[in-house]
Amino acid sequence: MYDRSSDVWVLLLQLLVPLAAAMAGEQAKTVKQRLVALYWSAHQRFYRQMLMASKVGSCAVVRLQHSALVLLLLLQRRAR
Repeated sequence: MYDRSSDVWVLLLQLLVPLAAAMAGEQAKTVKQRLVALYWSAHQRFYRQMLMASKVGSCAVVRLQHSALVLLLLLQRRAR
């Protein structure tokens, strides 16, 4: 599970870097910084929850899958 989730996070970062680089305008730097901050914040939260799930059991894994889906949908909406 760890290997698959790390692959997803790498893919997500590979999608966000060109998106951030393509931004232009007055507020582009601020938006880029917020995108990077959101990514790493979500990344840390996800792995903290994964660690907790390994200690708690399978009931927390369902929550991890749900939160990862919500994160991807949120980032997709913000990218538009």
